[in-house]
Amino acid sequence: MTSLTEFFNKHEDDTLKGISHKNSIIKRNIIAHMAVNGECTLSELTKELHLDWGHSQRSLVKLVEDGFLTREKLGRSYRLRLTSQGEQAFMVCHRVFADWDAEALSGLTAPERQQLLALLQKAAKKKA
Repeated sequence: MTSLTEFFNKHEDDTLKGISHKNSIIKRNIIAHMAVNGECTLSELTKELHLDWGHSQRSLVKLVEDGFLTREKLGRSYRLRLTSQGEQAFMVCHRVFADWDAEALSGLTAPERQQLLALLQKAAKKKA
C-alpha cells in the first residue's frame, strides 16, 4: 500500500507547495481544522489540536509566509483565517485523503468498511 506521504507527493502541485512534505502533517492539520471550524486564535488552535506552542507558532508563521493563512491583530492576540489559497489546499488535501482511504480500504467489503468506521467512531468517542 502507498504511504500517505507518497500519495501527497503524487499530488504535488502549486496548490500544495509547502505542505506536501512528510514533515508538513501539522500544517495540513491546521489547514483542515481551520477549513472545518473557521477562524480562530493561535491559542485556540494550539489547544484544539493539542500542539506544542513553539511548533505551532513556527508552522503558522510559515503558513502565513506561504499564503495559506492571514493573521490579523485584534487586541493582544491574532485572528487567523484561511486565504483562498488555503481553502484550495484544503480541497486538494481532502481529495488526497479520500483517494488514499479508497485505496487503503479497497480490500474490505462494504459491510467491513461500515464496521471499521463504527469501531473507529466508538474509539474516538471513548477518547474524548
